[in-house]
Amino acid sequence: MGWTWLNRSKGESNEEFFIRTGVLRWDIPGVDYRVLKSATINSTFYAAVERTEGPKRQVFAVIILIRWDPRAKYRNNFGYKDMDETEGPYEARCPDAILDLLTETGSEYAKAWRERCRRWNEVKARTQRWTGPILLQEALHLQSRDGDIRELEIVCKASRRGYLIARSLGPDLIGQEFQVRKSFLQNRLAQEQL
Repeated sequence: MGWTWLNRSKGESNEEFFIRTGVLRWDIPGVDYRVLKSATINSTFYAAVERTEGPKRQVFAVIILIRWDPRAKYRNNFGYKDMDETEGPYEARCPDAILDLLTETGSEYAKAWRERCRRWNEVKARTQRWTGPILLQEALHLQSRDGDIRELEIVCKASRRGYLIARSLGPDLIGQEFQVRKSFLQNRLAQEQL
């Protein structure tokens, strides 16, 4: 439900820390758990956890939001909020390498979360290349100019950190160049695929 804050020293991986503190360790007789693969994307930790009970085997996703508080010098400098995929987490940028390890699930929340992750990964892969025109279903309104943009192309990938230079291809503002944050454009494209 809420966040757990405790002291954590640097130098230990997220996976090692969560296993050592018991977040990714379950003590159930006759049931074994192990982390198959994990990754940290931005401030979210994703893991594929295998659960075996006799001949039964299940692999599910664990999602842990993480926060560092640099102002807390001696204690409670690290916070986390753990959940699994059946809780329908908002964060949905789990890598395909982890998603591919997961077994079938009956949870509708987990299925929807996996689909959102797959969509995000598709958009991310597509936008790494930025080739050809980009068509937006909903117009992109620029505050500094009069007009809306539905069709654009990426002219330069390295303006400022995290920004792209784009050129309008639509009838409004044709040929005009502007800056757009890469993450904003990726999020917009991912939402339009819903």
